[in-house]
Amino acid sequence: MPLRLILGPANCGKVALLEERFLAEVDAGAEPWLIVPNRTDVELVERDLLRRREAVLGGRVGTFDDLFERALERCGESTAALSEIQRRLILRRVVTAGTLDTLAVSARFAGFADALSGLTDELAGAMLDPDGLEGSAGEFAALVRAYRDECSRIGLGVDRAGLAADGARLLESRLVAWDETPVLAYGFEDMTAAQVRALRALAARVPVTVSLPYETGRPAYAAVRPLVEALAEGGAEFEELPAGEHFRSPVLAHLERTLFTDAPAPPPPPDDGSLVLLEAAGRRGVAELVAAEVLGLLRDGYAPEQVAILVPSVAAHRAALENAFAALEVPIAVDARLPLSHTGFGVALAGGLRFAWTAGERADLFAYLRSPYSGVARRRVDFIEGRLRGRGVFAHDETVQAATELAGGPFAPALDRLAENPDPLDGLVTLARDMVRAANSVAARFVPEHARVGVRALRGVTRAADELRALGITGTAPSDLIELVSRLPVRVGADAEPGRVAVLDLRRARTRRFDAVFVLGLEEGSLPGSTDRRLLDASMAESIGLHRIDRAELDRHLFTSAVTRPWKRLHLARSAVTEAGRPIAPSPFLDEVRRLVDLHTPVRRRGLADLTWPLDQAPDDRARRRTLARELRTDPGWAITTAAAAGWERRLRRAQTALLRSTCLTAAASSAELAAAPKFSVTDLERFGDCSSMWFVERLLSPREIDFELDARLKGSVAHATLARFFTLVPAELGVDRVSDETLPRALPLMRRCLHEALGGQRVPGTVAGRELTRALERDLEGFLRSEVALGLDLVPRRFEVRFGGATSAPGLKEGLRIGDFAVSGVIDRVDMDPGMSPRGLVWDYKSGATAHAAAQFERDGKLQIPLYILALRELLGVEPVGGLYRALAGSREARGLVLAGEVNATGLKQPDLRQADDFWAQIDRAVEVSIGIVERIRAGDVRHDPRGGTCPSWCMHYPICRVPRP
Repeated sequence: MPLRLILGPANCGKVALLEERFLAEVDAGAEPWLIVPNRTDVELVERDLLRRREAVLGGRVGTFDDLFERALERCGESTAALSEIQRRLILRRVVTAGTLDTLAVSARFAGFADALSGLTDELAGAMLDPDGLEGSAGEFAALVRAYRDECSRIGLGVDRAGLAADGARLLESRLVAWDETPVLAYGFEDMTAAQVRALRALAARVPVTVSLPYETGRPAYAAVRPLVEALAEGGAEFEELPAGEHFRSPVLAHLERTLFTDAPAPPPPPDDGSLVLLEAAGRRGVAELVAAEVLGLLRDGYAPEQVAILVPSVAAHRAALENAFAALEVPIAVDARLPLSHTGFGVALAGGLRFAWTAGERADLFAYLRSPYSGVARRRVDFIEGRLRGRGVFAHDETVQAATELAGGPFAPALDRLAENPDPLDGLVTLARDMVRAANSVAARFVPEHARVGVRALRGVTRAADELRALGITGTAPSDLIELVSRLPVRVGADAEPGRVAVLDLRRARTRRFDAVFVLGLEEGSLPGSTDRRLLDASMAESIGLHRIDRAELDRHLFTSAVTRPWKRLHLARSAVTEAGRPIAPSPFLDEVRRLVDLHTPVRRRGLADLTWPLDQAPDDRARRRTLARELRTDPGWAITTAAAAGWERRLRRAQTALLRSTCLTAAASSAELAAAPKFSVTDLERFGDCSSMWFVERLLSPREIDFELDARLKGSVAHATLARFFTLVPAELGVDRVSDETLPRALPLMRRCLHEALGGQRVPGTVAGRELTRALERDLEGFLRSEVALGLDLVPRRFEVRFGGATSAPGLKEGLRIGDFAVSGVIDRVDMDPGMSPRGLVWDYKSGATAHAAAQFERDGKLQIPLYILALRELLGVEPVGGLYRALAGSREARGLVLAGEVNATGLKQPDLRQADDFWAQIDRAVEVSIGIVERIRAGDVRHDPRGGTCPSWCMHYPICRVPRP
């Protein structure tokens, strides 16, 4: 009997007719099969059937996999199929063991095995062998054959696609494979050759009816044409349904009838507000705009489960949508199967496994501990992590030792048990169970469907462990096992959960209808999608008879299916620019919609600069308050009046005064402490001159990062210690007073030795950043030595790290440098003296960066160190100063500063830095006067936002504390 095809456009009643005939077969006493595209569609179709009848006694609703399993069972064949994790492990081993030439480079990456998995599925679905592949593609054929041979050797069956091919062959060749049961199929464009051949074989013995969304000559349905032709081979009866009135909007009905038509479209009906275009900046902006629109629909009376968001990829849009909808407290159901590593449970599990099995670092441990699945109290985790970060502890052994010490015992007993378990698979399952138990506890109440990710993940991990044991392959490396588990597919969210907005991909939505639909991803490269990335290109596929749907036709069909899902409202959304502001071209499908529908309403947009909403569009009270706060700058009277009407006046007035601050300290205790301060460091005076607010934040508030940082300050500290140690050892180790061209080859190893000794006194981790810091210091200090030789200074280093005005200063230096009624403290990095024993000296200050300040820049940039160090050399050390120099340790490593002309012989000094005695001492006197003025302001508590030059430097990160507006 011929196969019957029910054809027609979207929403013409094909599915309703298919279900009526299914019920008619049940009434006739048969046990019909109704085939649906996806496993999740089974429950939906069963609900629809029960809405038509109070009870349906007979028949079955299932997928093609169920059909093939029944055929295999009737023929006595095994229905066992390899799981995804078994397939992945076998494929990876096949790729590793294979002898590859052209593909050797690509095969090194984990994604190659996944692509090979797709190729095996494609070949099995088409019921083809890869023997026709030649050249470089012949290596693909060899890998596919090796995979199939390995499956046969293990004896656990074939994969799901291979099972379908075997079932189709049995239906074609053996009468016992099926009985007299009629079959009805809900078909779509992605049916495989195995499914088509199975239907044709069944049609030879039982009634088979297939419904397909197809209209002859419509480009929108061109992707289905090859399937219709394949099903019709050998004869078929066609039943074409006309377009029905299944829209509650004339605009949407017009769009469905004219989309992608070549003929001139009829005039569109008047705009009824049912079609809305949305544009925003970045994926997050689109999500926020869509969330606000959905909230408006819910307030207008739409039921949440009757609103859907359709995306090309749920995984790509999931995070942005969840954050945007959570901010507006709108519940969503993200129906998708994601890798375990994309879930919170998976991140925590992978972190624990890496730390226990592969000597992972601190970040791996706290990825586990900070999750709700660790069972460790949050305050305890905060305490331990804060101390470890402050100490700069990264490596595994250091982390274990320090965390055990801080916790006073075992801090993660579940990970200890995992590391001690001799069976990795048993340890994996035990850890996963402990995690779920810790998150839910014994007294946990009912967990809603959308929150069962951890439970589903545990089931998946347990099943995966059993499947790996059944595979019988031993010796899997821990890193490979972690990667395999991280890629386990886990279902997140729930499909069609009452009270939640559904988020679906385009294929999953083909069987669904909603009152309102949002279609996202309408940018060029997303929908329509990019080029096909499968292993075999089009020419290779055609050479072995593998026929694929044209990508452009497939995208047109998916878009047509998406825009025909709503009854009342359709929203088309796209990103106009990336988060970085780079423009993105719109999808040509949007141009097609604009061609067909006359939109009188403007496009709703949300740009990068739209941090707040217009007041009439703000989705909730929080957004409205932010909008009024923004209006305080331009129209404060209107903003305050509007806020008062809503009861928010007090909040808004607080926001109005948030950035207003006094220019002087008012706390009595702080003022008294500063007024009585007897001593000030040189760096304090310089920082106050740069910006008194910056000085206040850095020196008094003293905010610090919790993390140990390999910053410029640490680099400078190590460099200073290295140079002090080096110059101290030069006379004894090299037998000279200063380094020259002749002694430079012997000086460089000594410098490196001193550097590693200095690094040993610091907690520099053995990470990439730590190694880069060591190499940078080696390079800078070697360059410093060479520039020291090139400078040709006739003085020799004698004193290092000379501290004055501090508790650790030498006797006679503890009081510091007296200036008026206060003292100045500081540290002179180096003092060079005359080798002829005359009391002449020159002070040095090392700069870890590439900048050394010239004498002419001292007053402009507020540099006080060299002038005050020169004065300290004279007043405290009894040495007659001949100058002071800054030395940059990076860049060109120049020596710049203030030097008495004629007192120093050095070929590398710059002429503008050489000053006559009167100018030399006059500049020092001016530095003293500046210091006195700064101290007077400090003692008066005169702290203002007064950055040098009038604007905040770009490198200053204290503006959130200063609470001053920035341009």
